[in-house]
Parts: sequence; structure tokens; C-alpha cells
Amino acid sequence: MNITSALIVDDSKMARVTLKKHLESLNIKVFIAESSEQSLEFLKTNHPDVIFMDCLMPGIDGFETTRLISSNPDTAAIPVIMCTGKESDEDKHKAMDAGAFSYMTKSSSAGPLKDILADLDKFDAQMSRITSTLSVETTEQKSETVTEKSAEPLTTDEIIKQTLAAAENILTDKLALINSNYNQLSSQFSALSSQLEDKMIISIKSSIKESHIYTDSKAQNLITDLQSLRQDFDTFKQQIEKIDFDELIIETLNTHMDQQFQDRRSELSDIIIAEDSVQNRINDMIQKQQETERERISFLENKIEQATSSSKSLFIGLTALFFSLSALAVSAYLYLK
Repeated sequence: MNITSALIVDDSKMARVTLKKHLESLNIKVFIAESSEQSLEFLKTNHPDVIFMDCLMPGIDGFETTRLISSNPDTAAIPVIMCTGKESDEDKHKAMDAGAFSYMTKSSSAGPLKDILADLDKFDAQMSRITSTLSVETTEQKSETVTEKSAEPLTTDEIIKQTLAAAENILTDKLALINSNYNQLSSQFSALSSQLEDKMIISIKSSIKESHIYTDSKAQNLITDLQSLRQDFDTFKQQIEKIDFDELIIETLNTHMDQQFQDRRSELSDIIIAEDSVQNRINDMIQKQQETERERISFLENKIEQATSSSKSLFIGLTALFFSLSALAVSAYLYLK
């Protein structure tokens, strides 16, 4: 089919631009309709070679528009390609029921479009061959009829019946040829399937063998690694058995204590120095107190000697002696503490 013009019916600007670009790259003149109503109005005066119809549009949808186009004698011969953004079996059936030639999904690539145009070419070629054959058969039958009954012209019904009979014969022959070709293809397919199955079996066996070899190699490497680890473990075990853990623990503790002593050495030194200083101060205080008390005792002894003549003086001396001894006891207590 020599397609030179096409009508795009779609409410999406992006879809129209994409499809228009693909068609123009194939040297096809493109007409645009943004709605079903515009497309029906356009077809009243124009007859493009093919129509690309969007399924879902506001107002009249693509299915109903396709039904109107295929039921109109003026536009029924124009093939309609239904286009949709998603592939659905239900939409396909609706498109075929509406009279669409084919159904394709919208795509940014030109692949689906080229496939549809190729199908149109094949369909047009087949229809041309059938039409040509029917014309030849009809002409031959007319010639034979004219020769036999030159005096009796054929009626329209007879011509239609003869044409249908000729078409039926042609289709029967074509069907038989198709069946014969199918049987040949089926036999070739069976032979190819058998060969492919044999090749697949050989390939699978080879792959299994290679996998087995590879697995054996990996397993051998793993066994070697395990043996090496076993030897290392035995060596480590022997070394562990030679260790005296009691001595090791004592050594570790001593090292730890030495380290703690070294860490706190300066702190302990400061504490010892501070304690020595305090102790020296206490000793000085005790000595001073002792000297003071000695002086008091000497003084009291003198007083006692002077006051021995009277009881009052004796009492005072004993009292002073008592207090002196008390002070001495306190000083001794502080020193011992």
C-alpha cells in the first residue's frame, strides 16, 4: 500500500507531535484533528490513506468514531489504527469490533509504527492478488458463458454467484496450499526442535561437566585451606599448652600494679610530702607546748614551795599541778594521734 497521507486524531499534543514526527520521517503527509468531531468533519471532504485514532478522548471516544468511519461507505475503505497509551486485551477486542484494522500502543520509538505500516502493505498486496485473481476468473467464466450461451446475457445475481463461487474456489485452493505449507513447516519445525533438543542436551551435559570440574577444583582448594588451618590450629594449641598461666597472671598483675604505681607516683609523692609537712608542724607545736608546760611546772613548783606554810597555798599549788598535768595529757594525746 503506497501510503502518502495520514490523519492523526488525538487530544494529547505530545502524542500528536511524536507520531507526526515518525510519519514525516517516512515522507507521509500528516493531517491533525484534536477531537473526534474535528476528524469526522475533516473526512467529509478528505480521504487520507490511513487514520491513527486515539482510544480515549473527551466527547466521542475513539471506538465510537471508528465505528462511524467504518460504517460510512465513503470512509469504510480507509484503514483505522487504534492507538492507546496502555496495552489491554479488552481495548483490542473493542477496537476490532468497532472496525479498526489494527491496534498499537503509543511509543517514543518508530518500531510499532513501522510494523503497522508493513502489515498494511501485506494486506494491500494480498487484497490486490485476490482481486486480480477474481477478475481473471470472472472474465474467463464470462467468456465461457458467452461462448456457450451467446444468445442469453447473464443477470446480476448470476454474475455475483459466479464471482462468489470463483472466490470460494480460490480461497479453497489457497487454504489447501496454506495447509500444505503448514504441514511442511510443522515437519521442519519438528526436525529443528529435535536437533535443538539434542544440541541443548549436549550443551547441558557439557555445562554440567564443566560445573562439576569447577566444583571439584573449588572443593579441593577448600580442603587444602582447611588442612592448612588445621595445622595452624595445632601449632597454636601446642604453644598454648607450653604457657604457664599462673606465672603469666602474676606477671601481668605485677606489670599492672607497677604501671598504676608509676601513674600515681607523683600524686603519692605530693601526698607524702604534704603529710611530712603536717607531721613536722605537729611536732613543733608539741615541743613548744612541752616547753611552755615545763616553764609552768617550774613556776608552780616555786609557788608550791612558797605556799607550803599554808593550806590555802597548798590547795592552789595542787590545783595548778592538776591543770598542768591535764595539759600535758592533751599534748601527749595529740602527738600519739
